[in-house]
Amino acid sequence: MLYVLDCSVALKWFLPDEQSDIAESVLALYEGGQVSFTAPDSLVPEFGHSMRSFVLGGRLPPEVAATRLATFLALRIDLISSAPLAPQALQLALTEMGHAPGPANAQRSAHTHVRPPGTAPG
Repeated sequence: MLYVLDCSVALKWFLPDEQSDIAESVLALYEGGQVSFTAPDSLVPEFGHSMRSFVLGGRLPPEVAATRLATFLALRIDLISSAPLAPQALQLALTEMGHAPGPANAQRSAHTHVRPPGTAPG
């Protein structure tokens, strides 16, 4: 079975004070070969940033954070490029909120409010 891995779940595996029975059961399924993971590629920097935050907050020494990051990176996770998913993710999020723009509005807004980098406003 394929699970989409969220960073909050993965962090629970590496922080003793963040234990969760559900996260532990997911890890046990993974270790037993019963599930595999996929995630957007943003998972890696999100996990790394969290390790940095734990060091800065005094929850982990730097060498422990580095070891845990290395262990995390060794997990077999099928990382999917998040860039192609971003428009659909935004559309779904806006639809859930009741604010989904129609295709014409989205196209007009994109041309009205966004300019290529390095170009002057005008």
